[in-house]
Amino acid sequence: MALLTPLRSLVFGVGFFSIWCWWKRLRYVLYLAASFTLFAVGAIGQTLGIPHDLAWNFMLSAMAYTAAVIALLDACQKRLGLKPRYAARLSMAALVLVGVAYFCFVHPDLKARLYVMNFGLGVLTLVDAAYLGRAAKNTMDRVVYWVMMALGIQGFPRTLLPCRPEGQQR
Repeated sequence: MALLTPLRSLVFGVGFFSIWCWWKRLRYVLYLAASFTLFAVGAIGQTLGIPHDLAWNFMLSAMAYTAAVIALLDACQKRLGLKPRYAARLSMAALVLVGVAYFCFVHPDLKARLYVMNFGLGVLTLVDAAYLGRAAKNTMDRVVYWVMMALGIQGFPRTLLPCRPEGQQR
C-alpha cells in the first residue's frame, strides 16, 4: 500500500513522457514527466529504504523531491513562456539541501530536517507561484497559479500538524 502513491506518480510520469513523444512542441510536458518521475524515485527509495542508512536515505530522497519541485516549476513557467529564474531557484534549493544535510550528518534531527525540507520547498513554490500569478493571461493560467499556491501552502500545516510538543501524550 505504501508504494501506491509513488507508483501512481510514475504512471503520470510515463504518461506525460508519452504525450511529449507524440507532441514534441509541448516542451513543458517533458518537465512534467521529469517532475512526476523524480517524485516517484524519491518516494520509492524512501519507502523501500534504499540506501539502508537512514541519513543517506533521507538526503537522497530530499534531492529527488527538490529536483521534482524544480522540474514542476520549470514546466509551469515554460507553459506560460516565461524566462526561467534558475539562479534564484537553484540558490533556494541549495539552501534547502545544505540545511537537510546539516540535520542528517552534522546534527542528526529528523524533525528539523523535515521542517527545513518542507518549509524550504514550500517557500520556493510560493515565490515561483507569485511569479506565475503576475504572468497569468487567461483562466487556465490562473488555475495553474492557484494550484501552485495551494501546493506551496499545504507544506506548512502538513509539516506542523503531526508534530506535538515534547512530552505531550497522544
